[in-house]
Amino acid sequence: MNDQTRPLTQTVDGEAVATASQEPTQLDTQPMTVQKLVDEYRVIARYFNERWPLPDHNQRVFARTMKVMEELGELSDEILTSMNLSRDSKIAEFSRENVEDEFADVLACVISLAIELDIDVEEVIRRKIAFTKERYEIKANS
Repeated sequence: MNDQTRPLTQTVDGEAVATASQEPTQLDTQPMTVQKLVDEYRVIARYFNERWPLPDHNQRVFARTMKVMEELGELSDEILTSMNLSRDSKIAEFSRENVEDEFADVLACVISLAIELDIDVEEVIRRKIAFTKERYEIKANS
């Protein structure tokens, strides 16, 4: 089974919790807006909060922050592997899909943290883009 045909299975503590279908879903075929992405992760966050409840908001923020750090470390590891800066056995197993999956995990965790902090992701991204363009004098369609 190659990377293109293998089922994608998410595990938690060694237990399979979800397997992605190889068939495209409506989510796979529709354009993904920032708001749609956040809405999808609100559903996931609700599930996680019900499945693994934490006593208070501060503990949820701490857990989401630590998860961002964990996933960022995994992405960094995959990037180092892509640059042949890992052990030979890891380099031999490398695939671009691993980098993409870890990138998606980082993005998902950052969005989950934003949800927990009640941050309007789309608004803060718009504000940051405007700030960056102004700071570096980038023209609108450059």
